[in-house]
Amino acid sequence: MAHDALWAKFLKCKVGYNEKSGMYSITVTPELKAMAGQPVVASGWVMPLDGSDQTKHFLLTRRTPVCMFCPPGEPNEVAEVVTLRPVAWTDKQVTVIGLLSLINNGEKGMFFRIDAYSVK
Repeated sequence: MAHDALWAKFLKCKVGYNEKSGMYSITVTPELKAMAGQPVVASGWVMPLDGSDQTKHFLLTRRTPVCMFCPPGEPNEVAEVVTLRPVAWTDKQVTVIGLLSLINNGEKGMFFRIDAYSVK
């Protein structure tokens, strides 16, 4: 499990789920709202969203994925990452550096996005 300071900030955000609509919601802390548009660093595991071993669009997960068909964690334990250069899939932890965006996709349970300029 990754323990970066950014994950701790994500975890302070309260996640809700509406049974009727099947939608997630989140209450973002003022501290995290102030970080939107700022550079951030987060370590975690790559889960490609495009089905490729060389991906430019993936989920960065706080927890080690155990199965490609299992959810990668709670919505406040996952960030969508987009890169300009392809990143090779690995089962090792990576570190992403980029600009943080707060997004609101309750249908997919996605609330954090990092436009990465470095993945190591």
